[in-house]
Amino acid sequence: MANTKRLIKQKRTVRIAGVTAWRWAALLVWGAMAALSMPAQAEQQGGMAFPAAARPDSIPPTARKAPTAPAQDSAIAAAWGAIATDPTLVPEYQKIIAVYKSRKLPEQEHTVATAMMAANAGNPIAWYTYADVMLDNSEPDTAIFWLQRALIAEPQFVRAHTLIAEAWGMIDSTSQALAHLDTAIALNPRFAQARLQRANLLSKLRQYGQAAEDLESLVDLIPEDAGNWMRLGNTHAKAGNHAAAAEAFRTAVAMHPAMPDPLFRFAEESVAAGNSEEGMHAYEKFMLTFPTDSRALEAERRARAMGGGRP
Repeated sequence: MANTKRLIKQKRTVRIAGVTAWRWAALLVWGAMAALSMPAQAEQQGGMAFPAAARPDSIPPTARKAPTAPAQDSAIAAAWGAIATDPTLVPEYQKIIAVYKSRKLPEQEHTVATAMMAANAGNPIAWYTYADVMLDNSEPDTAIFWLQRALIAEPQFVRAHTLIAEAWGMIDSTSQALAHLDTAIALNPRFAQARLQRANLLSKLRQYGQAAEDLESLVDLIPEDAGNWMRLGNTHAKAGNHAAAAEAFRTAVAMHPAMPDPLFRFAEESVAAGNSEEGMHAYEKFMLTFPTDSRALEAERRARAMGGGRP
């Protein structure tokens, strides 16, 4: 059982780069609504309205940093103090859970979430929060149970649809996961996390063209994330759209010129798209910029084969 749990936990990796850390850090900065709010078009989830200033997509990248340890400890103490006065304050439990999540302490998350549920048994937001904690504790079946309850109470709860899709995906129920992601995106086409999860599931099913469409939407929503451009390039390449793949890698190279992978993939896809000259120059640039990389000799060999390489 222990090994199974570890394998399930390792599968909980479908995340926009940096989202898990800053999403929960945002709870400490913006309050509990940041964890449950939706971007842009859908300002309500099943009748629950959220202020625009609390939306995660409104937080600038420079603010997406976890608080320092002393600040976290102070936040925990303050939250417990508030809970002692009123144990129904779900946002205060969420602040504590946020700290333990950032510290990768799922057992402590579970302890706090259990206390939260004991005092808030009828609260769909508490159910959602508890389900998220259960996924951190490798219990997708339990998470699904509570998320289903939350969606009965709040059928337009976009984040609950997205989280239950993650839970179904962890137990390899792809059709269930896709159904919930389709619903989440229909309710809010600008919800980036749902786009990423659906793209990953579609890629798993080898539906690369459709996956690329979701990733195109994702990079429109979060253009500053080079990792998403790399995903888009690789997905276009698998779909056979090498010209689009090269353009995605070109963007990643411009964003991170000191990283070797985007440049090498740009060279490969440029050649595959029929642009041999640009591919040759990219290989030349790679071997000169990253001479110690394990692919440097291969880049030189390919450049020479196209008439380039070292003089």
